[in-house]
Amino acid sequence: GQLLALPREARTPWVVPGLLRRDWRALIVGREGDGKSILLRQIGVCASLGVHPFTGDAIEPTRTLLIDLENPQDEIRRWIERLTDVCGGVASDGRLWHRPGGIDLRNRAERANLESVLRVRRPNLVVLGPLYKAFQSRTTENDEQATAEVQHILDDLRTRYDFALLLETHAPHGFSGSRDLRPFGSSLWLRWPEIGIKMSPFDWDQVPSRILDLRRFRGDRTENAWPKGLHWGTSTQLPWQPDWS
Repeated sequence: GQLLALPREARTPWVVPGLLRRDWRALIVGREGDGKSILLRQIGVCASLGVHPFTGDAIEPTRTLLIDLENPQDEIRRWIERLTDVCGGVASDGRLWHRPGGIDLRNRAERANLESVLRVRRPNLVVLGPLYKAFQSRTTENDEQATAEVQHILDDLRTRYDFALLLETHAPHGFSGSRDLRPFGSSLWLRWPEIGIKMSPFDWDQVPSRILDLRRFRGDRTENAWPKGLHWGTSTQLPWQPDWS
């Protein structure tokens, strides 16, 4: 009875209008080199600058923590500078936590380091990737055991610190052409997020692909307004431009 009686304004707030509410999890999967990391940076940096990452409209700046576990620092800086220039501002409400060697969320000390950043920063949005460099499996266990523990850790952190979570991961290797664009590893990843997006190339023979369909590897649990696809922008535009139909 209490839930049904809640006023509309009591709904969990958007951290990026149409894309992510505060208590949502989104997982994006795609091929190597097709621009997953750039897409995540675009969403996180634009949101921190108070710019919608696809429409360019002004939004409430989002306190963002960008956790990059793989890419070189100069490469990250180059894209952040481009995104900042295109958005027309330098007053960002975002922070970068760069760990190119990866972390192990299952390790208590390494998890405590992340938690100390969350405690100080109190982000509304955490953007993390790639997922495979966020934990290590042990030789005595299967993928499901490791994945279940990592999902529990991520859920515990995001509920205690109250943030939306946007993750990127790779797809399994395929053979002769198209690939099954589902999250690498345990099938538990298929069921976990509210939104599961696969970046499907328009031309599978082109790497990197600069025209992508944003399809789903699972049905959405929530109503949202993600674009139907993406195409590569010019140097004066945001890198990924939306296709709505």
